[in-house]
This record gives sequence, C-alpha cells and structure tokens, in this order.
Amino acid sequence: MLSDEFAQRIRSAHPEALRLPEAAYASWDETITMIGGERIASGAFGMSRISRQVFHAHVRALAAQSANVRLIKRTVTKLPEQADLVVLADGAGSELRRARADRFGTSVSAGRTRYLWMSTPSVIEPCFLLKDLGPGPLVVHAYPHAADESTFRSAAPR
Repeated sequence: MLSDEFAQRIRSAHPEALRLPEAAYASWDETITMIGGERIASGAFGMSRISRQVFHAHVRALAAQSANVRLIKRTVTKLPEQADLVVLADGAGSELRRARADRFGTSVSAGRTRYLWMSTPSVIEPCFLLKDLGPGPLVVHAYPHAADESTFRSAAPR
C-alpha cells in the first residue's frame, strides 16, 4: 500500500519501477470504519495498492535487464562470501535469521495478539472493523490490492 504522493516520488526517481498494467493496481479515496453499528466514512487521501505477484515479477524483470544486478533465485543455505547487498525473503520463521541472530541483532518475542493476513479473489471496499471482544479488540483491515483481489487482515487477543 502506498500513497499517491509516495508513488510519484518513486516514479520521479525510477520511472520504470511502477510501470505496471492498470489491472495490477487498486486505488481509493475513501475508507469506511465500522464500530458497533456505526459506519464512518473518512478520506484515504489517495491510496493505492499493487498486486504483490505482479510487482515481484516486474521487479525481477527490471533486475534481469540491469547489467549491474545479478539476480539469483534459490534456496540459500549460507551467505555469499562477497556481495554489496543480499536480500533474503524467507518469512517469519526464518532459519537463516535464527542461525545468525547475534550477527543480525534479531530478537523474537511472542505477543498476546493473534494475527491473520490473507488474500481473497474478490473486491472488498477499503475498511476497518473494530469490535470489542472483552479481553481486547478485534481489528479487521481490508482493502483491494488489484482489480479483482483484496487483502483481509485481522488481529485479536488470544
């Protein structure tokens, strides 16, 4: 998710970075917040979301076209001897991060909140839902991230 202002700054610095098909984007100017039975509309101030799969494919294609980038997609079991930048995207349960916690300064602690992040093949209007569950609030945030898909996130106490 990014604001129109931030997207313009990216386009100014890297014109090709966000040059994606229109169907890869979802934009909105209003968000609905639902608390109890009340429905409150507020401005979203020009927000956009991009399909993650389309964006990743686009960035890989741009990297492959650059003479100064060597793109390697594989399972990494050890860090390279020399590199200016290494990007590891191996998730929350990262074995590499855990094995090098002292080197990376990684710390992990369990919180009291359960969290769920999903994608759905339908368009959901941008919204927040807040509901008191007694021991804490249920918070739902949903928004479209492509022409025909949405993100649905929820957090609730254990």
